[in-house]
Amino acid sequence: MWTMDGADVTLMVLRTSFGFTADEFVESLADEFDSFESDPITQELGSLTLQGQAVTTEVAQSVLTYDVFEVPSEVGSTLLILMDATDDGLHTEEYRKVMRGLWSSLRMGGG
Repeated sequence: MWTMDGADVTLMVLRTSFGFTADEFVESLADEFDSFESDPITQELGSLTLQGQAVTTEVAQSVLTYDVFEVPSEVGSTLLILMDATDDGLHTEEYRKVMRGLWSSLRMGGG
């Protein structure tokens, strides 16, 4: 697992040697949070279209979102996870900057 933390956003890359889907990651969050909502999402990043799950939960009166994307992998699986400590449920400016950076610079090996 690789993690980069900002003031509001945490960007994580989870790589496994076995298949691990966004849905399975979201199911694992049930152990962490009393309640949360999740919905399927699609995000274009450069030439990639990623599928995943968006999770919203409230922790200590803060609304957190997790966007969990499945990144194509030849072996095992790779998840790209963005956690945002939102502004009352709306994505922060830092989240928008991270997404713009990913959109303009994310490249995957092998093509």
